[in-house]
Amino acid sequence: GLEQEQVSTLFTGLHWLLRACMRSGLKAKPLAAELDELRVHAPFVSPIIASAESGRAALRETSSSSRALGRGELAGCLPTMRSIHWRLDVPISTELLPKVLRPHLTLYLVLSDGTEIAFHVSKQRFDELRYTAARLLASMQEMQARLPPLPT
Repeated sequence: GLEQEQVSTLFTGLHWLLRACMRSGLKAKPLAAELDELRVHAPFVSPIIASAESGRAALRETSSSSRALGRGELAGCLPTMRSIHWRLDVPISTELLPKVLRPHLTLYLVLSDGTEIAFHVSKQRFDELRYTAARLLASMQEMQARLPPLPT
């Protein structure tokens, strides 16, 4: 059998190859020629091409459903946020502690299907959530700028 490191290297290489094939936008014959140039063994070429084409189809389907959701066409299947109310409470004291002064945030969400959600979070945890979400969005924009556009 193969060692763990060999399997890991093989999997990583195959993953990279499939991603490159999916992004290339080449049809089956030109893609087969490219894989032949890369010295991929002939029995593996057709499964790689089939996987790349099915991956492209899945990406197109996901992309079109995301665009439809953005246009509101799929609004009936997923609830959206209708309203949000919040308040910041600062308890001054409790039965156990004479002086607390730790603020916490209470959020009330009303969804389009009528569901009401309420949750409480400390101001510190909310700031962490806000910072993490902003950092995630910034890194997604940065990554999207570096990637070549998907073929349509």
